[in-house]
Parts: sequence; structure tokens; C-alpha cells
Amino acid sequence: MSIWNDPELTDSLGGGDFVKFDAPGDNVTGVIETLGLHRWADGSVAPQLTIKTAEGVKTLTASQSQLKRKLAGLKPDVGDTVSVEYTGQA
Repeated sequence: MSIWNDPELTDSLGGGDFVKFDAPGDNVTGVIETLGLHRWADGSVAPQLTIKTAEGVKTLTASQSQLKRKLAGLKPDVGDTVSVEYTGQA
């Protein structure tokens, strides 16, 4: 089997577009389709959400500690609507 067909790789690719917050006011809102963990090369992990938005399916990797804490407090699940906005403040 080719590595390109390995579920461990294909599952980690998410849904295509990745959410990127460049400037205050950047945001994403949608329904969570999948929840998982993204494992970084250093062994750390971050929640990874695949979100169905009005613009299509996007992947949000919540590696920033403040976002991780807020999501852990809310404990969103598949089917929930989530909205995340970058305010520019920690």
C-alpha cells in the first residue's frame, strides 16, 4: 500500500482549506463535522475540527493555547455550531 493511501495520513489532511487568522476580525463559523487531534512533530497535540461553513469545509487546528483552553471549556461536539474570531488579544 502506498503511503498516500494510508488512513493515518489521509485522515490528517482534513477537509482542504485550513482556517488562518491573519488580522483581528478574521473568523470562522460553521457546524463541526469531525473532531480529532493533530499531533505535531514535537509530540504536542492540538484539537482539530473540520467545520462546514457557508464557504465550504474548513479545517481548524486549535494549537494556540488560549483557543485550546476555550474549546476545552466549551467541549463542542460533532453537530454543534462553533464560531471563532481572532481579536488580536491574548
